[in-house]
Amino acid sequence: MVYIGSYAFENCNYITSISIPSSVRNIDDNAFGYCEGLTSLTINEGVTRIGDFAFNNCTKLSGTLTIPSTVKSLGLDAFNYNFNLNSLIIKGVDSIYWAAFYQCFGLKGSIILPEGLKFIDESAFYDDTNITSISIPASVNYIGKSAFSYCLGLERIYAYPKKPINIDSNYVFDKVDTINCILYVPLGSKDAYKK
Repeated sequence: MVYIGSYAFENCNYITSISIPSSVRNIDDNAFGYCEGLTSLTINEGVTRIGDFAFNNCTKLSGTLTIPSTVKSLGLDAFNYNFNLNSLIIKGVDSIYWAAFYQCFGLKGSIILPEGLKFIDESAFYDDTNITSISIPASVNYIGKSAFSYCLGLERIYAYPKKPINIDSNYVFDKVDTINCILYVPLGSKDAYKK
């Protein structure tokens, strides 16, 4: 099996555990959306694309979600409203599209985005209130509006690009506590980021 088609298992609430085999390359749009009984998900190396709404509203999905290094793009709303996810490991991806992790309230601690990531779309991590730190790799060249808005628990932002990233608006970090949240930038880049 190399392909899981659109809507293949949408609304299959009796599914509690999924392991995507390494032979699969593409998880298409809405493939597992609204699988509200799903508690465990393993995505093995080999998958290159996770489509739009692929795992949206899997509200009981918990534990650590690992996105393997072979994945190149995360579709819009791919994991939105997965309230009970505890942690996220993204090993390799070059694009995170609109609202991919929107309102994943359960995500806690640090989110370390991988080197090679270039594009973080609008609302990608919107309202993930328990994230405490985010690491943005040097490869990122665009961050969309509200990408990290309402991440109310954010305490540290590690920005590795030597020059400030092209951002869509002033709302990228809207409602983040900018008084107490610390921005770390590369040595010699402080003046550029002040501007």
